[in-house]
Amino acid sequence: MIRGSSLVLAGALVALGASGVAAQNMLTVEELKSCLVAERSLDEQLKDIERRSAALEDARNSLRRAERDITERRMFMDAEDERLRAQYQSLLAQERRMSRIYQQEIQAHNEHVQAYNAARDDYMANCADRMYSDAVMARAKQELGLP
Repeated sequence: MIRGSSLVLAGALVALGASGVAAQNMLTVEELKSCLVAERSLDEQLKDIERRSAALEDARNSLRRAERDITERRMFMDAEDERLRAQYQSLLAQERRMSRIYQQEIQAHNEHVQAYNAARDDYMANCADRMYSDAVMARAKQELGLP
């Protein structure tokens, strides 16, 4: 399961005269750059997961159609007709291949989701609820070439 669907760097603007506790929670330029890069990466990973999910849905629908075709042919097949039996066996083999590929795609998708969740957890642990100043954000964006 994907945790969260959109990320916003959670930081608060603080005055230069911040307390010691707030100052310890301040992101440096390098940390903020890392957070900005991580945020962009997470956004791209999420888009990829959404694309993969759509492709998996299409594959699942194709597999279901193949299963229905096999069931229909089985019901009306003349077991004595060698040509029809050969076609039926070919359909079974094709459905098995589709099923194996679908299972591999599901496994790969789940691995991508797990990687996304781990990266998001890392982002949340290192970037969320951390503060930064306008000057630090401006410098981080400048160094990264961001608008």
